[in-house]
Amino acid sequence: MPDVAMPRIQHLAIIQLQSSQATENLGLLAPPDGNPAPQFEVLRGKVDDWTAKIRDGHLPARSNWLSYQCQLWPGLKYGLGASSATIEQLEKGLGSRDHKLLGLLGICRNIPTELRYLPSCFGGFALRCLKFDATTEAINSFYSTTGPNSWIKSLWERLQHFDIDLQIDYDVLPMPRTNDECIMERCVEEGVRGAELASINRVRKYQEALFLSDIVTADGKKLEETYLQDWRQSIEYQFGKHRSQFEFGTECPLDSDWVTWSNYWNRQCHGCPYHRLPCGLGGLRAASPGVKEENLVGV
Repeated sequence: MPDVAMPRIQHLAIIQLQSSQATENLGLLAPPDGNPAPQFEVLRGKVDDWTAKIRDGHLPARSNWLSYQCQLWPGLKYGLGASSATIEQLEKGLGSRDHKLLGLLGICRNIPTELRYLPSCFGGFALRCLKFDATTEAINSFYSTTGPNSWIKSLWERLQHFDIDLQIDYDVLPMPRTNDECIMERCVEEGVRGAELASINRVRKYQEALFLSDIVTADGKKLEETYLQDWRQSIEYQFGKHRSQFEFGTECPLDSDWVTWSNYWNRQCHGCPYHRLPCGLGGLRAASPGVKEENLVGV
């Protein structure tokens, strides 16, 4: 346990914890590995404590509803926007506690589960749902800040689960050249899926390529042989550690990924030994994100 010198304090011990261990920070229990279980345990405890107090209070259903909306749920939904829990984890987060609350709120326990959470304007009882509130809070957080990959992944899953079309106002990158294409969009449109798509994407990121123009020759007629293999083994790498103005995530492609990458482009070039494209690229339309921009001037 290391000691750190602090102002006005001679030494302060820093506790070393595992990545799965959670400590309370800003009222939340969020371990570094992103496991929501510790925080869900706290939420279940809050619901159990509230339920016990309401049952002992013998208040009318209207008062219980007021307490449910204004006391219980504001405390439960705090921090949900920062949770990276999956849909399955959110559905199981409170267990069967919602069912136990129905009688206290004056609701028949035999109603279909779906009616519990429907708004009253649609004939439901408007109970709060953990996965609904977590998704709403996550969308609000997304518009105001960014989060780690695990959080983005969980938000993506929730949007797909609820069929939400999230509109984002951002500047679209223009295609640098005539007849240009985004590499991954091209793959998807051609039906590439699963492990093959993942392999191509790993190599693409390693090659720091975004558009087709990033891996073709200056005349746009064929693929640059250097980019069918590890470009860092080429002479170009001696002139700079990056070949794009954008930052790409770290990737370490396997030998099988390189084979998939090469096979894909061989198919696109119909087996041509010189990797000539069936439809070459034209002149510049916008600034290229790659460092080869100066080579394209005048094409």
